[in-house]
Amino acid sequence: MWSCDLSKLRFNKEVTNPTHRLERFLGQILRRVWSDLLKKWAPVFKNYVKRAQDHTHCLSTLEEVFMEHETYWPALAKVLMSVYQLEILDEDSIMRWFSQGAQTERSKTLRKNPGLLKFIQWLEEAEESSEGDD
Repeated sequence: MWSCDLSKLRFNKEVTNPTHRLERFLGQILRRVWSDLLKKWAPVFKNYVKRAQDHTHCLSTLEEVFMEHETYWPALAKVLMSVYQLEILDEDSIMRWFSQGAQTERSKTLRKNPGLLKFIQWLEEAEESSEGDD
């Protein structure tokens, strides 16, 4: 069904708690599966995520899914990068979603995730450099 090259997954040997090792390993698998799924289904997503409200709803749904599983929060940035690169969601929608503010404490904590903050910073810098080119 899904193809995923498990030989490329890193298994952190420094983590001593077996539960944490498993969570990290599953997180790596999740990132790869999401990426593979998004690539495969990008034409379908693009067909249904067209209007600004569709983008907002898609981002809210992604946020809800990730809020249920704190262990996978680092993967959110990778998923957002994928949907951005596959042109499913645009830069403006992602920035609007991020800047509109979180509804719950858990959502606020999710938005403070270092990977997500780094991705948002990258988008801001890309936007500034494209404005400078015009």
